[in-house]
Amino acid sequence: MIITRSEQFKKDFSHLPEEVKQQTNKALRLLLKNPYHPSLQVKKTKGEIIKGFCNVFEGRININYRFLFLIETDSYLLLRCGRHDEYF
Repeated sequence: MIITRSEQFKKDFSHLPEEVKQQTNKALRLLLKNPYHPSLQVKKTKGEIIKGFCNVFEGRININYRFLFLIETDSYLLLRCGRHDEYF
């Protein structure tokens, strides 16, 4: 699997605090290595959390931050990242 970042994800990432950027990179490395790792708490979101996208998954960066992604044939497409309360 590889990681592909959407333009919106790149924009979201650029606005994260530096410490959270580092935590995000660590979480993404872990996603590639072991998507079932308990610290990621990966789960499928309910409904259409992002307009036009179904089957969106959520991964944990830290207690306050999450990333949203799709699982494609050979890649993870990162859609958004940010504060948990921004999306839910």
